[in-house]
Amino acid sequence: MKKYIAYFRKSTDTEDKQVLSLRDQARTVNEYTLRNKLQIGLKLEESYSAKSPGRPVFNQAIKKLRNGKYQGIIAYKLDRLTRNYTDLGTLIQLMEDNDIEIWTTDFGKYDNSMNGKMMMGFGGIMSKAKIDGLSEDTKRGMSMKVSLGWWAGWAPFGYLNIDPQGRITGKQYQPEKQRLLEAFKRLLLPIEIDPTIAPFIQKAFELYAYQDFSLKTLCKKLHNEGFRARGNGKLSRASLEKILKNPFYYGVFMWKGELITNAKHKPLITKELFEQVQEKLSGKSPFKPQPQTLNFEYRGILNCGECGCSITAERHRKKQKNGNIHRYIYYRCTKSKNNCSQSYIEEKELEKELSKIFKKFFLSENQAKTIQNKLKELFKEDIEYQETQEKALKTRLTKLNGEKKRLYRQMATGMLDDKKVYLEVKNDISTDILEIEEKLKNISLHTENWMEQSSNLITIAQNADKLFLQGTKEEKHILINCVASNLFLKDKKVYYKLKKPFKIIAQGQKSNELLPGLDSNQ
Repeated sequence: MKKYIAYFRKSTDTEDKQVLSLRDQARTVNEYTLRNKLQIGLKLEESYSAKSPGRPVFNQAIKKLRNGKYQGIIAYKLDRLTRNYTDLGTLIQLMEDNDIEIWTTDFGKYDNSMNGKMMMGFGGIMSKAKIDGLSEDTKRGMSMKVSLGWWAGWAPFGYLNIDPQGRITGKQYQPEKQRLLEAFKRLLLPIEIDPTIAPFIQKAFELYAYQDFSLKTLCKKLHNEGFRARGNGKLSRASLEKILKNPFYYGVFMWKGELITNAKHKPLITKELFEQVQEKLSGKSPFKPQPQTLNFEYRGILNCGECGCSITAERHRKKQKNGNIHRYIYYRCTKSKNNCSQSYIEEKELEKELSKIFKKFFLSENQAKTIQNKLKELFKEDIEYQETQEKALKTRLTKLNGEKKRLYRQMATGMLDDKKVYLEVKNDISTDILEIEEKLKNISLHTENWMEQSSNLITIAQNADKLFLQGTKEEKHILINCVASNLFLKDKKVYYKLKKPFKIIAQGQKSNELLPGLDSNQ
């Protein structure tokens, strides 16, 4: 009596949404073999896609059929056996060379006859055509969605594909047919900001751009604050770098080598912040983060005034005469050059010295009012200047849009047949257009922002010493860097240079003439 191999397959090793699971396939095949009096000699099952050849268990079944141990193979449907032309050809060749039989519960027996092989070939081709057709439709639909400015893939980290029945947060491993159906589904899903993850993405850009963090230390800090990668794991250095290099977060995206500038999703950061991060990542930025192990308030902002080495900090404790332990932090030169006579200074004394910086440009209420009146005059002049700038930018924008249309016509009519050159030129023009549109968008806010920043400056000048003493470590560093540069410690005194406009305010106070000759550029 002939013996058969019963073969059961699904496309993934996880629970999927196929018509029948392995257990259900086995039950259907068992019932079918009992009705048709077929003897099963071996049962094989695997979780593997049949889109391409190379299934290990299927290849094992083929080997046993070639050896003549079994006379045929039985499956729930033909697409469980093959979805590619290589495996289909292998099965037909086995029918011709070994006279094996192939059975499926929905068709019956495929034998080594002209009709049998023809029907099997037709069934295999239809299975492959279904996948190929769905794939082509999906690609076409995605291209259409991208042309309208919508992202057509799984949402990048920090965004979500919003489903009416739930939220899809990332790509899952799926069988080929299910994956393509999900791709079709994504064509209809809008991209929205993930309220849980997006704040961490924004913070990652800001911290990396403006503070002394390496990728490694930034990963650690974000993890400690609750940021988790997909799968609830720690964000790796490579993953963080990929996030920081993704232009999607400032409102554009790349699709098959083309820069899509009419993107509809909401950006998380500004283009300026993105470019600052790219500059630092490329190593062009003069800022180089230094690894820090202990959280000292003022380390990293001072150099020694005698030898130029860095000022470091240490924790110490000293037993007093009454038996109590005095714990303190002191700052000293690293003495890397070995010949420096500077001694240490305790943190409290250093803080008093640093706070003196902010007394140099203190503004009284009357002085603040004087500056505000001057700013109002400049406000009117600035509006006229911005109108001139806006007109020039709009003229340039019209010209670039014309160049973009001419380039497209050259590509469409065959005058330009090098797609690589076309994409390079188009991306350059699109980038220029994006920058001008960004400038036009910001130009209307420039004057208002300028006025707001000026008011903030006056507030700082009136309250800087209080802000400094009450601030966190990060706030203190930002305030010092905003106000002063070239900070040195020598003989327990802090030396520095005030930045503009704080230097102007300090000079104005000395000469009793506030903001002399001030114009909009200042």
